[in-house]
Amino acid sequence: MKKAVFKNLALSFCGTFKRPLECLFLTLCFLFFGQSKVIAAESVTYKNWIVDITNNTTEAHTANDSGSSFGLFCNRDSCLFYVHQNFDCKPGEKYSALVNSGAVSGPISVECAKINGNVFQILVPFNLVLEASKNAEVIGFAFPLSNGAYTVARFSLAGSAEAMKRTLIEAAKANKPAAPVPSEPPISQPGSKGLKDIVI
Repeated sequence: MKKAVFKNLALSFCGTFKRPLECLFLTLCFLFFGQSKVIAAESVTYKNWIVDITNNTTEAHTANDSGSSFGLFCNRDSCLFYVHQNFDCKPGEKYSALVNSGAVSGPISVECAKINGNVFQILVPFNLVLEASKNAEVIGFAFPLSNGAYTVARFSLAGSAEAMKRTLIEAAKANKPAAPVPSEPPISQPGSKGLKDIVI
C-alpha cells in the first residue's frame, strides 16, 4: 500500500466514524492531526518485500503481477493483514475466503472497505494468516465473487519472514506512551492483533 493511499485513507475516515471497520484506520487519522504529511523515515527491501518505516507506523508489503498487494500494517500497538486488489465489494461487507500456502490452508474472514475507489480487505484471523506466511514460497487467497465464481490472488513470500520480523521490531520500538489526546477511549480494532500477542 503506497503512503499516498494511506494518507487518502486516513483523511477519508477522520471525520466519519460510523462503521466498526473505520476503527482499523483510527491511528492513521492521528498521524495527520499532528503533522501535515507522513514521510517514510526508511524503506528497506527484502527480496520481493518492502518495509516502510515511519515514526508511528510500519508496513511490510509485496505486489503481484496483476497489481494486487498483500501486507502487514502495524501502528504503535497493533497489527493487521490486508489484501488490496481491483475488484468491487461493498464497504463493511463481511464474507468468507480461503488462504493457502505450502505451510497452512484454511478459511478466513474478510471485511471490505472502499476508500477513494480503492478496495481494502482486512484478513481475519490474524494468526492463521501469519502461520500461512511462514515457511512457504507463495501464499494465495481465494475471494468469492457475486456471480458464484472465485478470484485468486497469489503473492511471493520471498523475503516475507525478514520483512515481517523487521516490521514487528520497528513497531515495538515505536510502542511508547503517546502524549494524551483528548478523545474517546480506544476502540478494539477488528482484524488487528496486539503487538505483545504476536509470536514469529
